Amino acid sequence: MEWKILLAIGGWVIAVVQFFLKYSETKDKNEAELLEKTLGYFERGTQARSIAISLIEGIWFKKKKNLDIILPVLISQTTFLLTEAIPSRQEERNLIRLLHLIKKCLPYAIDIGNETAEISEALLHAGHEQNGMIQYATIRRWYINFTGDSELFDAECEEIPNKSLERNI
Repeated sequence: MEWKILLAIGGWVIAVVQFFLKYSETKDKNEAELLEKTLGYFERGTQARSIAISLIEGIWFKKKKNLDIILPVLISQTTFLLTEAIPSRQEERNLIRLLHLIKKCLPYAIDIGNETAEISEALLHAGHEQNGMIQYATIRRWYINFTGDSELFDAECEEIPNKSLERNI
């Protein structure tokens, strides 16, 4: 009789272990799909970009998960908005939200130095080009925020005519 009880208990243990393994596998799969959908919004234009930023702020940053995957995408989106996007008020707001989010996510980066260098390079390029997305003073302030170095930015961008140090945002 004892061996039947042990066998029944063993069966229950195996069933419970299988349940938790399946639960964990399903949870990981759903999380991966959500991450893919979240990042997919960045490809769909201005409004979708705003939704993607909100999802990252509301889900991924709160969980502190996959930020090492998300951060390079945020930097890429910021670079796009600073250098190639057609200026609009909504994209300007998206850009500022992205910069804030990058600043919050940087401590979770695998290679903080590389990520900081990429965003700094994009800001320097924007300081040179001035595509009209955000004012020079705002770009300068964000560059200093990421690097702590105003002298380099000023030296790199000093030949730009008509730069304005007026406050934008």
